Amino acid sequence: MRQGVRRHFRSKQAGYAVLLLMTVMGLGALFFLAQSTHTLAPRTSASRMSPRTADALRQAKYALIGYAATYPDIHPGQTFGYLPMPDMGGHIDTVHTNREGVAAAGFSGNHQNETVIGRLPWSTLNVPPLKDEHGECLWYIVSGTFKNTPFTSLMNWDTLGYLDVRSPDGATSLFGTNVHARPVAAVFSAGPPISGQNRSDSTEAGDEVGQCHGNYDVRNYLDPYSATTATGGHTNWLVDNTTTHHALDNVGLVVKQLLGAPLGGANGAQTLNDRAAFITSEDIFQVVRKRSDFIQPTLTALGNCLRSYHLAGNDYPAPYTPHASHGHLETGSLPTICSTAAPAAYAPAPYANHFFYLSCTSHGVCLHAYTPGNNPCKAAVIFGGARTASQSRSTNAERANAANYLEAPNFSAYDTATDSDLRGNSAFSPMAPSTDVVVCLNE
Repeated sequence: MRQGVRRHFRSKQAGYAVLLLMTVMGLGALFFLAQSTHTLAPRTSASRMSPRTADALRQAKYALIGYAATYPDIHPGQTFGYLPMPDMGGHIDTVHTNREGVAAAGFSGNHQNETVIGRLPWSTLNVPPLKDEHGECLWYIVSGTFKNTPFTSLMNWDTLGYLDVRSPDGATSLFGTNVHARPVAAVFSAGPPISGQNRSDSTEAGDEVGQCHGNYDVRNYLDPYSATTATGGHTNWLVDNTTTHHALDNVGLVVKQLLGAPLGGANGAQTLNDRAAFITSEDIFQVVRKRSDFIQPTLTALGNCLRSYHLAGNDYPAPYTPHASHGHLETGSLPTICSTAAPAAYAPAPYANHFFYLSCTSHGVCLHAYTPGNNPCKAAVIFGGARTASQSRSTNAERANAANYLEAPNFSAYDTATDSDLRGNSAFSPMAPSTDVVVCLNE
């Protein structure tokens, strides 16, 4: 094993992240990540990567996924999914002056949901300064919705990435039209400099480049330096604040288009020689949902709280906010009697839209949960799992529609209060993340 890889596994947080991936996903975890489709630049004759570049990009991808999947372990009280800021240099990030490879702290102009670019924060990730076949350190772009400072308003497996990867000529999205499939981060190998790029060592006060050398002006690394017709007017860097080298998007929630593979120019010249690995929300949350503490502790706590309330001599409460009523059944939001029962670090806040409550107005049995079997229920909590192919949760209107969370007949029971049969699993299954979980309350 290469010395750099050995250092990667010895480092505390990165080692923990890899062990987590192997624990929650089994020994197939690393195989899965290595085989992820459409997350490395397309392998054409013009874009074939050397093993060293491909290995550096994969190591960076593993480390970033591990960081996001273990975020509440390292940052108590937070939720899963957040990615670090890039290393943006000490002339921008005055908190980390002369600390190369460290994720930027908050700085002037860094606002919620604004996408940022810089170097891979290898020191924060506890990996070596990963370099491509040309000895260049990797660059890193993170969607403003996934960066960890400042937080977006809602982080869960439905949070959208605001990066769109285009074909080399800028014409076609390589991730299709499903907005949930858009990347949330990208790691770039810049390759050798092309025309107009200057990679001399930084003279900016506060910058430290002893390991990676060069400078923090993204235009000198990600191609092309100036947008051309050959690239459809696109660049692989954000153009808003390049005069101060922030590479900072000054408007949040705007899709930024990147170029996905090298592009040859006239007479053999390279218009674009970057290589990239892309991270999607699914890459992160398919690891997260295999953790035993992802959502099941919340479901167990809510069920136990409501049962204890009932066993103390109370009827199961009505929904806090009613949605529908049809004589025998009321549906709506979770009753507040158990609003603090869930483990605070994980849920229900990030997944509040996923929880639905049904109670029998007679306070007797009026529901039957096939989870499996036929279980009589006086009330029930339903957790709507991951999106199915026909569901979308990209707008406020879609997130307010129970049909984008619940499967039939659960949606019918909740939406009209006319169906008495509930179907799903009795516990969350990472192998069937889209299947509704039904907590039947019958004691």
